[in-house]
Amino acid sequence: MESGTLHHQKSDQSHAFRVGFFMLFGLFVTGILILVFAGKENVFSWGMATISLRTTDCGDLKRGADVRLSGCRIGFVQDFEWKDQAVVISIKYDNRKYPLYPEYEFSIDFAGILGESYILIKPPADGVVTSPLTTGHVVKNCRGVFNIQDAARNVMDLIKDFGGVLNSVTGVVKRIDHMLVTTQNLEGLTTIVSNAAVLTAKVPLALDKVDGLITVNSNALNLAISNLPPLSSKGVYIASQLEELLRNHRPEIESIVTNLDLSSQNTRQLLGSLVGGEGVVASLLTNQMWQSNFTLLVSNLTLLSRNINQHGLPYKPRGWTDPGAQKGK
Repeated sequence: MESGTLHHQKSDQSHAFRVGFFMLFGLFVTGILILVFAGKENVFSWGMATISLRTTDCGDLKRGADVRLSGCRIGFVQDFEWKDQAVVISIKYDNRKYPLYPEYEFSIDFAGILGESYILIKPPADGVVTSPLTTGHVVKNCRGVFNIQDAARNVMDLIKDFGGVLNSVTGVVKRIDHMLVTTQNLEGLTTIVSNAAVLTAKVPLALDKVDGLITVNSNALNLAISNLPPLSSKGVYIASQLEELLRNHRPEIESIVTNLDLSSQNTRQLLGSLVGGEGVVASLLTNQMWQSNFTLLVSNLTLLSRNINQHGLPYKPRGWTDPGAQKGK
């Protein structure tokens, strides 16, 4: 009876051991699953280095985004925070296989025009590096993402500035109209226009010649038109090259937009001074002698156009002599 009781106790202990082992194994698997679903990038990150990147704009960068070295994925974005008037991004990467150096270029890029953002790292062009980065290092010169919305906003501001410039130009034109458009000048311009009407009568003859030229070269034109479809197939390649150009020259494009904005402001100030009658150009516009010379110029152009229309280019007024011929004598 005692042996039966002992055997029963051992059987209960073995059963309890199996149940306990199964529960521990279930808890272990449950914990692994929780870690995977909570942050799958952090489960197998032991032995990886962690560094920080400071930037002014992280765009739509998300936790878990790729960290790529020349296009090859070497890590992921662990976290980011706002600190000391900048965005501090923490990244994890395998520094044993892919050591990073202070000379590398760090930037936030995006895949395609509407793709997700990621960290892009490029080695220096000369290949010269020093000691590798270690855990805790802070990279202070990470370039922010190129924001298309900000660029579009700058362009809209530039358009508004150009609108102000156009308003100033309108004011200058009104001022010039008030000072220069007189009855005599208008009569001279009317004569010039009437003489131009005679010249335009020759346009149909020129069009007939153009039509004949097209008829003669119709085969060459058809060949050129047939070559257009192959050219259109290169549109995708050109678009990709344009995208690469925008990506590689983002600072230059932003600098150009900024310079255009500054130039428009300076132009608006200059035209404002013209409207207000300030400066050398404004003083010229109000100069009576300059206005008289302009009126004389219009009358001379009127006479010249009339003579060319009536007598042709070789016409010489009566009593005209060649100054060169007189010198030869």
